[in-house]
Amino acid sequence: MKTKALVTMLLLLLCTMVFASEDPGDAAERARKTQELNQLAERFKAETGFRGKISTDTNRMCLGYYEGKFAGIQITAEADTASFRSAFEQILDKVLPYTFAKREQLVRSRITNIHGIIRTEYYQQVNGYRVEGIGRLSIDYEVGRNAFAIGNGTVELPVGGVSVNIAEEQAFQIARTEFEKTELCNENTPPWRHKSHIQFSSRKIGDVQLPYRLYWRIVFPGRMYYIDAETGEWFAEGYVINQ
Repeated sequence: MKTKALVTMLLLLLCTMVFASEDPGDAAERARKTQELNQLAERFKAETGFRGKISTDTNRMCLGYYEGKFAGIQITAEADTASFRSAFEQILDKVLPYTFAKREQLVRSRITNIHGIIRTEYYQQVNGYRVEGIGRLSIDYEVGRNAFAIGNGTVELPVGGVSVNIAEEQAFQIARTEFEKTELCNENTPPWRHKSHIQFSSRKIGDVQLPYRLYWRIVFPGRMYYIDAETGEWFAEGYVINQ
């Protein structure tokens, strides 16, 4: 018992030290963001008739996940795919103003029914180019609970068209030239590459998240290169090779 008491005291002391060392300015800023998003969530409920829980994302400053019901959107036991499509489109109209996406950027996937969960996703794209990792809005309907779950993974993309001035082979040559300067490239490195891919990507420098731009992604052993499809500017990221 004494040992447990001692461990408990040490944990409490550690927690106290952590909170004491926290920058008051950072804590105040987090509190301000949380309050702002909570107010946004309440406004969403008032405007759309949503009843349920809403999780907020202070990093992206948006409403991130919704779980509940909408007044006026009912699903019957006899609902078919057309009924679900209509319900999902109604939900999209309500949620869209609270996302980073524009309606013309969204393409809906097919509607699936897996173990009583009806699901569709709206993928963001501009000129047919999608977003690396996220860039989508998902809507699920759980039959057993008669409730919706909505995940907001949208990002802010360029409005209008995008220019592709750098061809795939040019992007590869830029990446290959830089890769050859690294210690990862040696006489045993074969002159091959993974399949190149073009997509919208972003990067974070310090605490600043840069805008999404269209990049070619070229992958070599241990290193990924992102070449701006419009300007040819590039950056690289390392990754772990699983043996």
